[in-house]
Amino acid sequence: MIDGDVETLAVDALPTEHGDRFGTRTGFDPRTLITPYRWHRITPRRIQAWREADELPGRTLKRDGRWLD
Repeated sequence: MIDGDVETLAVDALPTEHGDRFGTRTGFDPRTLITPYRWHRITPRRIQAWREADELPGRTLKRDGRWLD
C-alpha cells in the first residue's frame, strides 16, 4: 500500500526522457494517442508491504517520506 501526494500532469508536461523510458519499459507510449491521457506522479509518504496477517508487525517501510531501517 502506498500513501502519498499525487500530481496530475498533462501528457505533454512530462519530460521527454521520462516518457521515453515509460514507453520502452511498458511497450506503450500514450503520447502517440489521440485520446487525452494524463500522467500521475506520486510522492510516497508511507509504504507498507505484507502478504499475510502474521506479517503485519513491521510492515511499514517508509513513513513521512523517509525509509525506515
